[in-house]
Amino acid sequence: MQTQIVSFDMDGTLLTLPVDWLRVKAEISRLLGKDVVSIRAMLREFWGSDEYWVVNEVIRKREMEAIERSKLYPGVREVLQTLSVKCRIYVVTLQSRAAAEAALELHGLRRFVHDLITREDAPDRLRQVSIVLRRESGPVVLVDDHLDQLAEISRAGLRVEAVWVCRRDYASCWRAAAEFGFRGRIIRDLREILTLLM
Repeated sequence: MQTQIVSFDMDGTLLTLPVDWLRVKAEISRLLGKDVVSIRAMLREFWGSDEYWVVNEVIRKREMEAIERSKLYPGVREVLQTLSVKCRIYVVTLQSRAAAEAALELHGLRRFVHDLITREDAPDRLRQVSIVLRRESGPVVLVDDHLDQLAEISRAGLRVEAVWVCRRDYASCWRAAAEFGFRGRIIRDLREILTLLM
């Protein structure tokens, strides 16, 4: 039997990392001398450049400051512990490796995670999941709270079963999924993933 691979986004899926993103955007805008509207778009644009690593360090500092105030979503520890018995777990995150490691350690989750793919490895979820797919031979389940990223992965045709964690009411979740053309699974609580996978 093939080991199931389950990849989780971190911030917004497993836990909340209360970074002041408006402050970060302002800092990066000053540093680059141009208005940064979207940090995710900026990461893609600057990937591979010297500026990328300078910006990465600015963001990393703010993430590290927020670690102590981070909070787990209900049931996360139990979900990862249960899945880790039969599944190989990855965390794919646009946070820095240092922040991801620190947050997972703080909340006692690191021991359940096989590996981390962070923004030091790739600047967007599509490329991050592609790294997981290159490392693993079996199908991958991706659990994420970012519908736009899940839809992009689905459109790219990657062998990924997408699960959207939508913590809003079901009607608005389904409307948003239809808008994005998302055909994956929708859960409102991370604990529902156990029913889907076990």
